[in-house]
Amino acid sequence: MLRGIFQKGLIFGIFMMFVGTSVVSSIGQSDNEIVMVVNNRPPIIMNPIPTNGSTNNSLGFLWSIHIFDREGDAFSWTIQCSNRQNANWTGASNGTKSLVLSGLTNSTSYKVWVNATDPAGSGLYTRRWYTFTTIRPINHPPDIPSNPSPLFGADGVDVNTSLSWTGSDPDVGDTVTYDVWFGSMFPLQKVGSNISTPSFNPGTLANSLTYFWNVVVWDNHHLSTKGPSWYFTTINATNNVPMKPDTPSGQAKGKINAEYIYNSVTLDPEGDNVYYLWDWGDGNNSGWKGPYLSGVTCQATHTWSKKGNYAIKVKAKDIYGHESVWSDPLPITMPYSYNPMHQFFEWLFQQFPNAFPILRHLLRY
Repeated sequence: MLRGIFQKGLIFGIFMMFVGTSVVSSIGQSDNEIVMVVNNRPPIIMNPIPTNGSTNNSLGFLWSIHIFDREGDAFSWTIQCSNRQNANWTGASNGTKSLVLSGLTNSTSYKVWVNATDPAGSGLYTRRWYTFTTIRPINHPPDIPSNPSPLFGADGVDVNTSLSWTGSDPDVGDTVTYDVWFGSMFPLQKVGSNISTPSFNPGTLANSLTYFWNVVVWDNHHLSTKGPSWYFTTINATNNVPMKPDTPSGQAKGKINAEYIYNSVTLDPEGDNVYYLWDWGDGNNSGWKGPYLSGVTCQATHTWSKKGNYAIKVKAKDIYGHESVWSDPLPITMPYSYNPMHQFFEWLFQQFPNAFPILRHLLRY
Protein backbone atom coordinates (compact mmCIF):
# COMPACT_ATOMS: atom_id res chain seq x y z
CA MET A 1 0.00 0.00 0.00
CA LEU A 2 2.84 2.38 0.87
CA ARG A 3 4.38 1.57 -2.44
CA GLY A 4 1.16 2.55 -4.21
CA ILE A 5 0.95 5.81 -2.35
CA PHE A 6 4.58 6.58 -3.18
CA GLN A 7 3.98 5.92 -6.87
CA LYS A 8 0.97 8.22 -6.91
CA GLY A 9 2.88 10.91 -5.07
CA LEU A 10 5.76 10.62 -7.57
CA ILE A 11 3.41 10.92 -10.51
CA PHE A 12 1.78 13.99 -8.95
CA GLY A 13 5.16 15.63 -8.33
CA ILE A 14 6.27 15.11 -11.93
CA PHE A 15 2.97 16.53 -13.18
CA MET A 16 3.30 19.60 -11.01
CA MET A 17 6.76 20.24 -12.42
CA PHE A 18 5.29 20.59 -15.91
CA VAL A 19 2.02 22.41 -15.28
CA GLY A 20 2.80 24.40 -12.13
CA THR A 21 0.65 24.83 -9.08
CA SER A 22 -1.13 27.84 -10.52
CA VAL A 23 -3.02 25.69 -12.98
CA VAL A 24 -4.36 23.23 -10.44
CA SER A 25 -7.86 24.04 -9.31
CA SER A 26 -8.42 21.06 -6.98
CA ILE A 27 -6.88 17.73 -6.08
CA GLY A 28 -8.85 14.80 -4.88
CA GLN A 29 -7.69 11.37 -3.83
CA SER A 30 -9.27 7.97 -3.44
CA ASP A 31 -7.72 4.63 -2.70
CA ASN A 32 -6.98 3.96 -6.36
CA GLU A 33 -6.50 7.38 -8.08
CA ILE A 34 -5.53 11.02 -7.80
CA VAL A 35 -8.10 13.36 -9.43
CA MET A 36 -6.79 16.77 -10.65
CA VAL A 37 -8.78 19.52 -12.38
CA VAL A 38 -6.58 21.96 -14.39
CA ASN A 39 -7.79 25.56 -15.13
CA ASN A 40 -8.13 26.55 -18.85
CA ARG A 41 -5.84 29.51 -19.66
CA PRO A 42 -6.25 32.39 -22.15
CA PRO A 43 -4.23 32.49 -25.40
CA ILE A 44 -0.70 33.87 -25.36
CA ILE A 45 0.22 36.81 -27.66
CA MET A 46 3.89 36.97 -28.62
CA ASN A 47 6.04 39.87 -29.96
CA PRO A 48 4.90 41.50 -33.22
CA ILE A 49 6.72 42.07 -36.49
CA PRO A 50 7.74 44.86 -36.76
CA THR A 51 8.68 45.15 -33.12
CA ASN A 52 6.75 47.35 -30.72
CA GLY A 53 7.79 51.00 -31.00
CA SER A 54 9.59 50.50 -34.32
CA THR A 55 10.28 53.51 -36.58
CA ASN A 56 10.92 54.20 -40.28
CA ASN A 57 8.24 51.77 -41.42
CA SER A 58 7.04 51.99 -45.00
CA LEU A 59 3.63 53.36 -45.94
CA GLY A 60 2.30 49.88 -46.59
CA PHE A 61 3.39 46.54 -45.11
CA LEU A 62 2.26 43.31 -43.40
CA TRP A 63 1.94 43.66 -39.62
CA SER A 64 1.99 40.20 -37.96
CA ILE A 65 2.06 38.54 -34.55
CA HIS A 66 2.15 34.93 -33.25
CA ILE A 67 -0.79 33.76 -31.09
CA PHE A 68 -1.19 30.33 -29.52
CA ASP A 69 -3.39 28.59 -26.98
CA ARG A 70 -1.57 26.38 -24.48
CA GLU A 71 -4.41 23.87 -24.35
CA GLY A 72 -4.62 23.81 -28.16
CA ASP A 73 -8.15 25.20 -28.11
CA ALA A 74 -9.53 27.00 -31.15
CA PHE A 75 -9.77 30.75 -30.49
CA SER A 76 -10.92 33.97 -32.12
CA TRP A 77 -8.64 36.94 -32.76
CA THR A 78 -8.83 40.54 -33.90
CA ILE A 79 -6.09 42.94 -35.03
CA GLN A 80 -7.10 46.58 -35.48
CA CYS A 81 -4.95 49.58 -36.42
CA SER A 82 -5.69 53.19 -35.48
CA ASN A 83 -6.08 53.95 -39.22
CA ARG A 84 -9.27 51.78 -39.02
CA GLN A 85 -7.90 48.86 -41.01
CA ASN A 86 -8.52 45.53 -39.27
CA ALA A 87 -8.50 41.74 -39.62
CA ASN A 88 -10.21 39.02 -37.56
CA TRP A 89 -10.93 35.31 -37.46
CA THR A 90 -13.00 32.83 -35.48
CA GLY A 91 -12.04 29.21 -34.81
CA ALA A 92 -8.36 29.88 -35.40
CA SER A 93 -5.52 27.58 -34.45
CA ASN A 94 -2.08 28.42 -33.14
CA GLY A 95 0.11 30.37 -35.54
CA THR A 96 0.99 33.77 -37.01
CA LYS A 97 -1.84 36.23 -37.57
CA SER A 98 -1.45 39.32 -39.74
CA LEU A 99 -2.99 42.58 -40.92
CA VAL A 100 -2.24 44.17 -44.30
CA LEU A 101 -1.65 47.90 -43.81
CA SER A 102 -1.75 50.40 -46.67
CA GLY A 103 -2.19 54.09 -47.34
CA LEU A 104 -0.27 55.16 -44.28
CA THR A 105 1.03 58.70 -43.86
CA ASN A 106 4.65 59.76 -43.56
CA SER A 107 6.08 60.60 -40.13
CA THR A 108 2.97 59.31 -38.31
CA SER A 109 2.67 57.14 -35.19
CA TYR A 110 0.05 54.38 -35.27
CA LYS A 111 -1.38 52.07 -32.57
CA VAL A 112 -2.35 48.42 -33.12
CA TRP A 113 -4.69 46.54 -30.77
CA VAL A 114 -4.66 42.72 -30.61
CA ASN A 115 -7.31 40.58 -28.88
CA ALA A 116 -7.39 36.76 -28.61
CA THR A 117 -10.33 34.99 -26.94
CA ASP A 118 -10.61 31.30 -25.99
CA PRO A 119 -14.31 30.30 -26.10
CA ALA A 120 -13.48 26.94 -24.51
CA GLY A 121 -12.17 28.77 -21.46
CA SER A 122 -15.43 30.54 -20.77
CA GLY A 123 -14.36 33.57 -22.80
CA LEU A 124 -10.88 33.96 -21.41
CA TYR A 125 -9.00 36.56 -23.48
CA THR A 126 -5.69 38.34 -23.82
CA ARG A 127 -5.38 41.94 -25.03
CA ARG A 128 -2.26 43.84 -26.04
CA TRP A 129 -1.50 47.06 -27.91
CA TYR A 130 1.60 48.08 -29.84
CA THR A 131 2.89 51.14 -31.69
CA PHE A 132 4.95 51.88 -34.79
CA THR A 133 5.94 55.02 -36.74
CA THR A 134 6.18 55.46 -40.50
CA ILE A 135 9.20 56.73 -42.38
CA ARG A 136 9.86 60.43 -42.83
CA PRO A 137 9.62 61.60 -46.46
CA ILE A 138 12.86 62.32 -48.31
CA ASN A 139 13.43 66.05 -48.16
CA HIS A 140 14.99 67.91 -51.07
CA PRO A 141 16.70 71.30 -50.86
CA PRO A 142 14.88 74.34 -52.27
CA ASP A 143 15.11 75.21 -55.96
CA ILE A 144 17.78 77.65 -57.12
CA PRO A 145 16.39 81.21 -57.00
CA SER A 146 15.86 82.77 -60.43
CA ASN A 147 14.27 85.66 -62.39
CA PRO A 148 16.05 88.51 -60.62
CA SER A 149 14.75 92.05 -60.80
CA PRO A 150 16.55 94.27 -61.67
CA LEU A 151 17.70 92.04 -64.50
CA PHE A 152 21.15 90.51 -64.27
CA GLY A 153 23.62 93.10 -65.59
CA ALA A 154 20.98 95.83 -65.95
CA ASP A 155 22.20 99.41 -66.41
CA GLY A 156 20.52 102.69 -65.51
CA VAL A 157 18.50 101.22 -62.65
CA ASP A 158 16.55 103.69 -60.54
CA VAL A 159 18.15 104.43 -57.16
CA ASN A 160 14.86 103.60 -55.41
CA THR A 161 14.46 100.16 -56.93
CA SER A 162 13.39 97.05 -55.00
CA LEU A 163 14.88 93.58 -55.40
CA SER A 164 12.70 90.62 -56.32
CA TRP A 165 13.21 87.04 -57.49
CA THR A 166 11.48 83.68 -57.85
CA GLY A 167 11.90 81.00 -55.17
CA SER A 168 10.30 77.59 -54.68
CA ASP A 169 10.72 74.11 -53.20
CA PRO A 170 10.22 70.75 -54.99
CA ASP A 171 8.59 69.09 -51.96
CA VAL A 172 4.84 69.57 -51.67
CA GLY A 173 3.90 71.31 -48.46
CA ASP A 174 7.34 72.75 -47.72
CA THR A 175 7.60 76.46 -47.00
CA VAL A 176 10.61 78.63 -47.80
CA THR A 177 12.25 81.76 -46.41
CA TYR A 178 15.07 83.90 -47.78
CA ASP A 179 18.32 85.53 -46.72
CA VAL A 180 19.50 88.44 -48.89
CA TRP A 181 23.17 89.37 -49.33
CA PHE A 182 23.82 92.77 -50.88
CA GLY A 183 26.50 95.43 -51.41
CA SER A 184 28.72 97.36 -53.79
CA MET A 185 31.86 95.47 -52.76
CA PHE A 186 32.85 92.05 -51.49
CA PRO A 187 32.29 90.41 -49.11
CA LEU A 188 28.58 91.13 -49.36
CA GLN A 189 26.59 91.85 -46.21
CA LYS A 190 23.49 89.98 -45.08
CA VAL A 191 20.83 92.70 -45.26
CA GLY A 192 17.74 90.51 -44.91
CA SER A 193 17.15 87.32 -42.94
CA ASN A 194 14.24 84.86 -42.69
CA ILE A 195 12.18 86.83 -45.23
CA SER A 196 8.90 85.12 -46.13
CA THR A 197 8.30 86.89 -49.49
CA PRO A 198 10.65 86.93 -52.52
CA SER A 199 11.38 90.66 -52.41
CA PHE A 200 13.52 93.13 -50.53
CA ASN A 201 13.84 96.94 -50.44
CA PRO A 202 17.49 97.96 -49.97
CA GLY A 203 16.58 101.64 -49.55
CA THR A 204 17.82 104.55 -51.67
CA LEU A 205 21.00 103.63 -53.54
CA ALA A 206 23.84 105.74 -54.85
CA ASN A 207 23.95 106.97 -58.45
CA SER A 208 26.30 105.46 -61.02
CA LEU A 209 27.29 102.53 -58.77
CA THR A 210 27.32 98.79 -59.42
CA TYR A 211 25.63 96.63 -56.78
CA PHE A 212 25.99 92.88 -56.30
CA TRP A 213 23.51 90.58 -54.60
CA ASN A 214 22.39 86.98 -54.11
CA VAL A 215 19.70 85.06 -52.25
CA VAL A 216 19.87 81.97 -50.03
CA VAL A 217 16.64 79.93 -49.85
CA TRP A 218 15.80 77.87 -46.74
CA ASP A 219 13.06 75.28 -46.37
CA ASN A 220 11.29 74.38 -43.13
CA HIS A 221 13.56 71.32 -42.71
CA HIS A 222 16.69 73.50 -42.50
CA LEU A 223 18.01 72.68 -45.97
CA SER A 224 19.23 75.62 -48.04
CA THR A 225 20.20 76.55 -51.60
CA LYS A 226 22.41 79.50 -52.48
CA GLY A 227 21.49 81.37 -55.64
CA PRO A 228 23.84 82.82 -58.28
CA SER A 229 25.44 86.24 -57.89
CA TRP A 230 23.61 89.05 -59.71
CA TYR A 231 24.55 92.68 -60.31
CA PHE A 232 23.13 95.92 -61.70
CA THR A 233 24.25 99.53 -62.09
CA THR A 234 22.24 102.54 -61.00
CA ILE A 235 21.40 105.53 -63.16
CA ASN A 236 23.85 108.36 -63.84
CA ALA A 237 22.74 111.38 -61.82
CA THR A 238 23.83 113.82 -64.59
CA ASN A 239 22.14 112.00 -67.46
CA ASN A 240 20.78 114.22 -70.25
CA VAL A 241 17.97 113.60 -72.70
CA PRO A 242 18.84 112.73 -76.34
CA MET A 243 19.15 115.59 -78.80
CA LYS A 244 16.28 116.57 -81.08
CA PRO A 245 16.16 113.99 -83.94
CA ASP A 246 16.72 115.11 -87.52
CA THR A 247 13.68 115.89 -89.65
CA PRO A 248 12.56 112.58 -91.19
CA SER A 249 13.79 111.99 -94.74
CA GLY A 250 11.96 110.00 -97.39
CA GLN A 251 9.38 110.30 -100.14
CA ALA A 252 7.12 113.32 -99.67
CA LYS A 253 4.48 112.20 -102.16
CA GLY A 254 3.00 108.81 -102.77
CA LYS A 255 -0.11 106.74 -103.17
CA ILE A 256 -2.24 104.90 -100.67
CA ASN A 257 -1.71 101.22 -99.80
CA ALA A 258 1.98 101.41 -100.70
CA GLU A 259 4.81 101.09 -98.17
CA TYR A 260 7.33 103.93 -97.84
CA ILE A 261 10.65 104.11 -95.97
CA TYR A 262 11.74 107.02 -93.77
CA ASN A 263 14.95 107.75 -91.83
CA SER A 264 16.06 109.87 -88.89
CA VAL A 265 18.95 109.96 -86.42
CA THR A 266 19.93 111.61 -83.14
CA LEU A 267 22.79 111.73 -80.66
CA ASP A 268 22.75 111.09 -76.93
CA PRO A 269 25.04 113.39 -74.88
CA GLU A 270 26.30 110.47 -72.78
CA GLY A 271 26.48 108.09 -75.75
CA ASP A 272 23.62 105.97 -74.37
CA ASN A 273 21.65 103.71 -76.66
CA VAL A 274 18.38 105.24 -77.86
CA TYR A 275 14.89 104.25 -78.98
CA TYR A 276 12.78 106.01 -81.63
CA LEU A 277 9.03 106.64 -81.78
CA TRP A 278 7.50 107.58 -85.17
CA ASP A 279 4.23 109.50 -85.47
CA TRP A 280 2.75 108.98 -88.94
CA GLY A 281 0.19 111.75 -88.76
CA ASP A 282 -2.76 109.45 -89.40
CA GLY A 283 -3.40 108.49 -85.78
CA ASN A 284 -0.87 105.65 -85.84
CA ASN A 285 2.66 105.37 -84.44
CA SER A 286 5.47 102.84 -84.63
CA GLY A 287 5.88 102.10 -80.97
CA TRP A 288 9.37 102.44 -79.52
CA LYS A 289 11.90 100.93 -81.92
CA GLY A 290 15.38 100.00 -80.79
CA PRO A 291 17.66 100.25 -79.02
CA TYR A 292 20.03 101.86 -81.54
CA LEU A 293 23.56 103.06 -80.90
CA SER A 294 23.81 106.81 -80.50
CA GLY A 295 24.33 108.33 -83.95
CA VAL A 296 23.04 105.29 -85.86
CA THR A 297 20.18 105.97 -88.27
CA CYS A 298 16.77 104.53 -87.47
CA GLN A 299 14.73 103.37 -90.46
CA ALA A 300 10.97 102.85 -90.33
CA THR A 301 8.23 102.04 -92.83
CA HIS A 302 4.56 102.93 -93.05
CA THR A 303 1.55 102.54 -95.35
CA TRP A 304 -1.28 105.04 -95.55
CA SER A 305 -4.77 103.78 -96.34
CA LYS A 306 -6.51 107.09 -96.99
CA LYS A 307 -5.67 109.95 -99.30
CA GLY A 308 -4.67 113.24 -97.69
CA ASN A 309 -1.87 115.41 -96.34
CA TYR A 310 0.15 114.16 -93.38
CA ALA A 311 3.08 115.30 -91.20
CA ILE A 312 5.64 112.70 -90.09
CA LYS A 313 7.67 113.37 -86.94
CA VAL A 314 9.92 111.32 -84.62
CA LYS A 315 11.36 111.57 -81.14
CA ALA A 316 13.94 109.57 -79.15
CA LYS A 317 14.52 108.35 -75.61
CA ASP A 318 17.62 106.91 -73.93
CA ILE A 319 17.85 103.65 -72.03
CA TYR A 320 16.92 105.47 -68.82
CA GLY A 321 13.61 106.63 -70.26
CA HIS A 322 14.58 110.26 -70.81
CA GLU A 323 12.77 111.52 -73.93
CA SER A 324 13.79 114.14 -76.48
CA VAL A 325 11.51 116.70 -78.06
CA TRP A 326 9.75 115.90 -81.35
CA SER A 327 11.64 116.46 -84.58
CA ASP A 328 10.53 118.99 -87.14
CA PRO A 329 7.79 117.40 -89.27
CA LEU A 330 8.10 116.14 -92.81
CA PRO A 331 4.92 117.05 -94.77
CA ILE A 332 3.77 114.38 -97.20
CA THR A 333 0.87 114.10 -99.60
CA MET A 334 -1.10 111.08 -100.63
CA PRO A 335 -2.91 111.87 -103.93
CA TYR A 336 -6.03 113.79 -103.00
CA SER A 337 -7.66 116.86 -104.53
CA TYR A 338 -10.93 118.67 -104.50
CA ASN A 339 -10.45 119.43 -108.19
CA PRO A 340 -13.77 118.67 -109.93
CA MET A 341 -11.87 116.69 -112.57
CA HIS A 342 -10.40 114.44 -109.87
CA GLN A 343 -13.83 113.99 -108.40
CA PHE A 344 -15.06 112.97 -111.85
CA PHE A 345 -12.26 110.41 -112.20
CA GLU A 346 -13.02 108.98 -108.75
CA TRP A 347 -16.64 108.53 -109.73
CA LEU A 348 -15.59 106.97 -113.05
CA PHE A 349 -13.18 104.50 -111.46
CA GLN A 350 -15.78 103.50 -108.86
CA GLN A 351 -18.33 102.79 -111.59
CA PHE A 352 -15.83 100.81 -113.72
CA PRO A 353 -13.36 99.29 -111.19
CA ASN A 354 -11.59 97.11 -113.78
CA ALA A 355 -11.39 99.63 -116.61
CA PHE A 356 -8.84 102.25 -117.64
CA PRO A 357 -5.67 100.70 -116.15
CA ILE A 358 -3.30 103.13 -117.94
CA LEU A 359 -5.28 106.15 -116.79
CA ARG A 360 -5.35 104.81 -113.24
CA HIS A 361 -1.56 104.44 -113.29
CA LEU A 362 -1.01 107.96 -114.60
CA LEU A 363 -3.31 109.45 -111.96
CA ARG A 364 -1.91 107.14 -109.22
CA TYR A 365 -5.26 105.65 -108.32
